[in-house]
Amino acid sequence: MIRLRPLKRRDCESIVLWLQEERQFSMWSMGTFHYPLTIAQLEDYMVQVEREEDAWSMAALDKEGRLVGHFAVRKANYQENCAYLGFIVVDPEQRGKGLGKEMVTMAVRYAFEVMKVNKVTLNVIEENRAALACYLSIGFQVKERIEQKNLGGESWTLCRMLKCGSEEK
Repeated sequence: MIRLRPLKRRDCESIVLWLQEERQFSMWSMGTFHYPLTIAQLEDYMVQVEREEDAWSMAALDKEGRLVGHFAVRKANYQENCAYLGFIVVDPEQRGKGLGKEMVTMAVRYAFEVMKVNKVTLNVIEENRAALACYLSIGFQVKERIEQKNLGGESWTLCRMLKCGSEEK
C-alpha cells in the first residue's frame, strides 16, 4: 500500500542515494540535473517547483510511512486538460514489488479525479525496460519516439507517452 504526500527537504538524501549509478541517473534526469546528484541540486529544484503555479513534487510512502518513491506533477495545463508526470523513481531496494505501478496509478488517479484533467503525459527512455513496461501496464501509450545521444554516446530512444481519461477515449 502506497500513501502520497508532498515531498519534504528531508527526503532529498534518500533520493540522492537511490540514484548513484550514472546510467540510471541519466535516464531519470534526462539532462535536468548533473551527475552525481546532490542534495543541493534537489533542494534547488524544490525551490523552483514551489515557485511554479503548475508543479508539485510528491513523495510515496509505504504502509509504515517510509519513503519509497518520488514523482513530480508538472506543466498542469487546465485549458488543455493535461498534466505531465516526471522524475519518477522508486527506492532500488523496493523495486520489483509493484510499488512503482501503484505510485504512478495513484498519480494518474490524482490527475484525473482531483485536478480534473483528461490527459496525463510522461517521458521515458525506451531502454529503461522496467519503467516502460510499468507505464504500458497502467494504460499509457507511446505517442512519439525520438532518438537521442546520451551517456557515453550511447543511443537512446525517448518515448513520449500519453494516458487519457474516460472523456478522451
